[in-house]
Amino acid sequence: MTKDDMSMHLIILKQIGYPTGFSAKVLAEEDASFSNMQALGLSCMSLAAKYPYECNGADIFTCLCNAAPALGTIAYCIYDRQKAPIAADAWAQVQNTCTAFAKFHVTDNWRDIAKNASKMLIDPQHAPAGRFTQPVRIPDSVFVPTYYALSVFYYNKRITAIYTFITISFFFIVCGFAGILRLLNPVFCFYRRKSRKFRHYFARINAALILPAGLKGYHSRPFLIGKFLAMSTPLRYQVCILGVYCLLTAAFVAYPYKFYQNNPLFPRPQDQVIRYLGDRTGSLAFANIPPLIMFASRNNILSSVTGWTFETMNVYHRWASRMMILLATLHMLCFSYTERQKIRDQWKTPLYFGGIIAIHMCFVLLIHSLYKLRHRNYELFLGIHIAAALVFLVGCMYHSKDFPWIKFVYGSMALWALDRVLRVLHIVTAGGPKLANCVLVTPGIVKLTAKTNTKYQAGDYVYLYFLGRKFWQSHPFTVLNASSGRKEMEILIKAEKGMTSEVVEYTSERLMQRCDWPVWIEGPYGHHVDLKYHEKVLLIAGGVGISSIVPYALELKDLIKKNIGISVCIMWIVKDTSCLSWVSLCEFSESDIETHIRVTRKSVGDADMMWNESIVNEKPDIETFIEKEIEGYNDVGILVCGPASLNDAARSAVTYLQGKTDCFIGFHEESFSW
Repeated sequence: MTKDDMSMHLIILKQIGYPTGFSAKVLAEEDASFSNMQALGLSCMSLAAKYPYECNGADIFTCLCNAAPALGTIAYCIYDRQKAPIAADAWAQVQNTCTAFAKFHVTDNWRDIAKNASKMLIDPQHAPAGRFTQPVRIPDSVFVPTYYALSVFYYNKRITAIYTFITISFFFIVCGFAGILRLLNPVFCFYRRKSRKFRHYFARINAALILPAGLKGYHSRPFLIGKFLAMSTPLRYQVCILGVYCLLTAAFVAYPYKFYQNNPLFPRPQDQVIRYLGDRTGSLAFANIPPLIMFASRNNILSSVTGWTFETMNVYHRWASRMMILLATLHMLCFSYTERQKIRDQWKTPLYFGGIIAIHMCFVLLIHSLYKLRHRNYELFLGIHIAAALVFLVGCMYHSKDFPWIKFVYGSMALWALDRVLRVLHIVTAGGPKLANCVLVTPGIVKLTAKTNTKYQAGDYVYLYFLGRKFWQSHPFTVLNASSGRKEMEILIKAEKGMTSEVVEYTSERLMQRCDWPVWIEGPYGHHVDLKYHEKVLLIAGGVGISSIVPYALELKDLIKKNIGISVCIMWIVKDTSCLSWVSLCEFSESDIETHIRVTRKSVGDADMMWNESIVNEKPDIETFIEKEIEGYNDVGILVCGPASLNDAARSAVTYLQGKTDCFIGFHEESFSW
């Protein structure tokens, strides 16, 4: 490539990164303004850059925007080829370019510049040697290929901008639709109870779309792929949403494009194809960053709008991340091919070095987020994940600082920072550091009690920071006594890996197996399931899953007292009768709430005689139990919380039963997966 060609390409490549506003709508409109007339302005400017003007060593943009011969060349090039109204648009493009890259405002009197230039034009083929001191007439043989090449380039750029707007809007549109359905839920519940036909349609939709897992029997449990790979499968309706998202993205990447033969910007046909593909995949990759950051945030306005659980948000976070990494990889491969010469010489520049850092962090995030790796050591996974994500965003910032997509990166950073600030505010509003009382209730289980400034409701959970040991770590726990109305929090802690094991072990070694531990409380988070619209409610718990069930039972107990016509049944599945000391269910049996306890390992033994009729020493058949309990009802709500195997068994049973009955079954699963 000659020096003149390099000057022309510099003009064009700089203009590709012309900055616009953050809004994707504004972005699409801005790029849509690059019509053929804007291509005319940039064509004249880039071709004018091929000629040597007397500019006293100024850079190419300063020379073009300040030197009279250069401005005359550009103005006459525009004037000679289009009528005044159209030419004015082209000159506006020249003004924008000079303002953006030369920090110089070019006059609006382009007609006077063109007329003056026409009196002293020189033909470049007969120009005197040395620097030009007069405007140059750009021949059509040079102008036409450049003009059409830029027209095609900006057509593809405009289509990419539209697709980028659709991509960044997709999940927000889905969330908006989910929010509308949530607002209409009381209306749907009313018609389900009053209209058999309406209830029948809802039951069929529920059985076919809402309840089933993507792979039968695998939602909370991972689906194993060989010895080393595993994945949690989304629900069927989530699969449909993600399927539309993936198909849209594939269509956007594949079609449409325009190409121009003998393109002076891309001399080889394959360079033109690969460059346009690289531009589009890069833009779509950036469009996925704000949604995936928002889905990963604890303080998430989308969660408040939709009522979706953290688990649901995590599903969309993972898939948006995977799509972003795939698009970024295609973008990297395309530009590694078309820009291979520049990368060798300029890989240390922010553009290339930032991109190299960002794509490497993508691969780190992808590999260490594999199911088995992240479940082997969650604390290590989380630390690496946060650090790699921050480095990724910094790399993206440097890579896109001269491009429109920098606004997406800044927006994502703002979302991340806002989430952290709100976490601190949650801790402050909860009262700051608290001295929590820990008591070992059974081997491996500690009950933690702490005073708070917050009243909790059913469905709430908090993150606890155990000060003194790994204070930077936070762990989610369901508030056991939510709905009690007290400004006191009770939590059951089961010894797992990491900090929870340390808390249980430390408490068990103290005098009388109790201790005080300073904590920070961050929350509440979570969503509330409104069960009062159902005729009957089944609450099914496994082990410490009773923490999620008790608050709803307390809430429903108060509703039963008001005679609103609701029936409630609790089933608690435990390993042995010692687990019954965790919580007291006596008050529920006294409130017309039917209670069933299933002990899977030991005999009833010395259990409280009051419970002898309710305690059965067997592993329950979940499907048989649910089928018996829903008989005779038109609308039943089921809430389940327990081990992954119990959650999946309950979901499979409800899906099967919903398929053969017109009784609508609203299924709600309380779980926390990552």
